[in-house]
Amino acid sequence: SQNSLTILNLFAPATPNDSASVIQFLLFVIATLAIIWVLRQLRNLKHIRMRDAYFDGSARVVPATIVMVLFLITLIPATIGSSIFGIAVGGSGVELIVGSLAAGLLLFVSLYWLCAWLPAIYIVTLPNGTPISSIRSAVKLTKKRRIWMLRNVTIGALATLLITFVVMLLFVWLAPAAAVVAAMVSSFVVFMVMQTYLFIMYRGLLDES
Repeated sequence: SQNSLTILNLFAPATPNDSASVIQFLLFVIATLAIIWVLRQLRNLKHIRMRDAYFDGSARVVPATIVMVLFLITLIPATIGSSIFGIAVGGSGVELIVGSLAAGLLLFVSLYWLCAWLPAIYIVTLPNGTPISSIRSAVKLTKKRRIWMLRNVTIGALATLLITFVVMLLFVWLAPAAAVVAAMVSSFVVFMVMQTYLFIMYRGLLDES
């Protein structure tokens, strides 16, 4: 519908150049580290100053950035699956079915792999954490719990996106002039909620290990 397209346009990013992409990626890493720092302080019932969240939290920015870059490796199967699906779309019905199944399977592999590595972003923020050792620790920590993680991450992401879509739909209908500001605020809130949700999952894994 027209309202749905309007919401998608509000969240659709402008096509960035290489420099802008690097800056956005670094800002994403710094913001993630700041939130992780805040969540750890809250868990330990310590006093929080937002200035310290960025200064102290960003102390591990280099190893955390490396871990984030390594996360991109997990997207390789999904990328291959996307290419297969793109080719299958122009083929026969059988080819489309086979291509869709292959793409779905490769997407599952990527998500499963990403869930296996996901706790590394929290582990690497600990003192003396290195990217490779953090990924190895994450693999051990998520052993036998990856399907559980994949299910919960999927449910959390879908629920958050659905709620955000409904809220934005209300803004588009009732207060279209405020829709742009609402989209910016919603993006920030979604980022905070998902980071908190993933951190709670990580702590749950630690408590069970």
